Amino acid sequence: MNKIGLIAGNRQFPLLFSAAAKKNNYYVVAIAIKGDTSTWISRYADKVYWLGLREFGRIFDIFKQEGITKVIMAGQISPRRLFSREVEADSQLKGLLDSLKDKKADTIFGAIAGKLKDNGLELMDSTIFIKDLLPSKGVLTELEPPPELWQDVNFGLELAKAVAGLDIGQSVAVKDKAVVA
Repeated sequence: MNKIGLIAGNRQFPLLFSAAAKKNNYYVVAIAIKGDTSTWISRYADKVYWLGLREFGRIFDIFKQEGITKVIMAGQISPRRLFSREVEADSQLKGLLDSLKDKKADTIFGAIAGKLKDNGLELMDSTIFIKDLLPSKGVLTELEPPPELWQDVNFGLELAKAVAGLDIGQSVAVKDKAVVA
């Protein structure tokens, strides 16, 4: 049986991933983050290690011990925790965060991906087993939007990309090319 490592943050994504990986005959070894990961992860992953952020350095040893070479990250770690005493208690995590030009999500994920690679771990696409849960490109409703609505859709899409890139949100609401939320 194939093994895969999961660094599990909060919300449903880690649970969905674990269930799908098991359906694809993978043995899931999860690193669950205390205070963020749902306790339900124990129902979906084959083996779970509960770690606090102060134990960041153990992730690499655990995956090595378990014979894991492929890893995914799913779910969020609460951003406020980046400024907690937990980070100060782990020299590897503190050093990693202190070395970053900024603490935007993409920057942090990139640094963690680099650390995984440095430890002989391959970071996989987190949607590898759940493609069927992702919406397809195109109209997802019964009616095709009229041309003027498509103008708002395209306008809003560009704004949403910019907002996401600034790490201040993931969506916008637009009407007549005006941001309403």
